[in-house]
Amino acid sequence: MLVAQLSFITQVQHELLHYLVALPFEVFTPSSVTIGIEAWTWVVRENPRVEVALMLEFNAAWAGTIRHHRGIFSTSMKYVTKITRNITY
Repeated sequence: MLVAQLSFITQVQHELLHYLVALPFEVFTPSSVTIGIEAWTWVVRENPRVEVALMLEFNAAWAGTIRHHRGIFSTSMKYVTKITRNITY
């Protein structure tokens, strides 16, 4: 319903865009992000006027993942890679 409404509006509804981006980032599961990407792609394809505002919302949501240490910025994920391993000679 939200996606359909955003597709046919003539003026950018920033509050609706905020929720469209914030909800998948808040739930932050693979399926919620996948559904979010489908919705975002559909909205931009149907209403190109919202693209810049949508990108601004992405920027704010991405900054929130950094600030709250979520996803790839999580401190609980301890990946060992060739770069992070100690070098022994």
